Amino acid sequence: MAAAEEDRIEEGNWDALKKVVRSLRMLYVAVVLAKARGETRMFEHTFRYLENTLDKFKSCKPFTPFAEESVIDLQFSNEELENLRAQLETGLELVEKCSKVHWWAIFKWFDYARKLDAVYRFLFDTMLNKLREWNERTRMERRGI
Repeated sequence: MAAAEEDRIEEGNWDALKKVVRSLRMLYVAVVLAKARGETRMFEHTFRYLENTLDKFKSCKPFTPFAEESVIDLQFSNEELENLRAQLETGLELVEKCSKVHWWAIFKWFDYARKLDAVYRFLFDTMLNKLREWNERTRMERRGI
């Protein structure tokens, strides 16, 4: 890992980053397995959107194990990492609950769909904001500012 990257990441941030990466992988695996089992046809669209967003997170630094291959470097503070980890764990719980909902339990279906959509929107907005910040940083670096 480059010295500049080590300086940028605070000491306590490493532990938070490891927890976020673990939660990210667990949620991704849970979504893929739930889709593969075919138990979640009611949540098919939300799961697909969630899977695509998690794919984008996994392909960016600092979440990918192959950081050198990724061009996009997202930077998070400790507070942002904790919020992200909490949302990923909430999403994991919801995916597990969604895979157990029967088709006739319409109230639970709507309730879980609303909560899962909120998790997806949080992840998507976080990714979008971090990509905007990265884009602005790279523009400033190119201009030499």
